[in-house]
Amino acid sequence: MFYVLSSLPVLGFGFAIAINNKIKKFAPAFRSSLEIYYKLGTATVAKNETMRTVILIVGAVLRFGGMVVLFGAGFGAKIATHLKISSIVVNLGLPGIVLVGYIISWVILFNAGKTLQSYIVKV
Repeated sequence: MFYVLSSLPVLGFGFAIAINNKIKKFAPAFRSSLEIYYKLGTATVAKNETMRTVILIVGAVLRFGGMVVLFGAGFGAKIATHLKISSIVVNLGLPGIVLVGYIISWVILFNAGKTLQSYIVKV
């Protein structure tokens, strides 16, 4: 469940941190030689890799889609006028902030995956 929630804009990195913490809590289990934990660990690593790919794709789509919407529909200019800043800053910066959130989630999940791989004991 947390893997899907980690792909939400802005809130996603909080769920990615929760995943990282859960992996660290289960460290003794993953370090054991029981086959069930080996299978659980390898399945979790695979899910982690898939969700990292999804997060990067969704982040890129929202980044470039947001730029198209802000430029094309003129929303960036309206927001910029209201905030009294340059429309270029809004058109590039707002979608960029969303992308940074996705990159933070990706880095946290990458760290969680590497940590989990270091815990898994080959049966």
